[in-house]
Amino acid sequence: MRNVIKGGFLAFCLLWPGLSLAQTDKVAQWVRELDRQRFEAQIKKDTARLNQLLADDLIYTHSSAVVETKPGFVANVANGKWDYRQANLSNVQVRVMGQTAIITGRGDLVMGNNGQPQNVNLLFTNVYVKRKGQWRMVSWHSCRLPQN
Repeated sequence: MRNVIKGGFLAFCLLWPGLSLAQTDKVAQWVRELDRQRFEAQIKKDTARLNQLLADDLIYTHSSAVVETKPGFVANVANGKWDYRQANLSNVQVRVMGQTAIITGRGDLVMGNNGQPQNVNLLFTNVYVKRKGQWRMVSWHSCRLPQN
């Protein structure tokens, strides 16, 4: 009986890291999907969805160095100041650390500027935190890439 218990415990110990990694991968995929939905909401000016995805204490630092809180950012998406038209992301990595997920990558965005499309190429860091069972974006920070 002791050998069965020891064998079961050993198997559990060997499998536990794999279970943890699988769970972390699922969380990373979920947060990445939430971020895709956030970009979609920004493009569609879907303020109801943005309000669901953004934490109340959001700090949003644009590549232009403008810093906004959630109410200001959502209002400026709604009124067209931030006229997101397209977002192509690449080199995206999601790192999950407990109740925090950090997303980094490159964004090639098309924004409206006085009615005309403008390409904005940037690198970004985006942070989501799980609170009360819900993942919400708490921080965005980006910097523009030099024009070639």
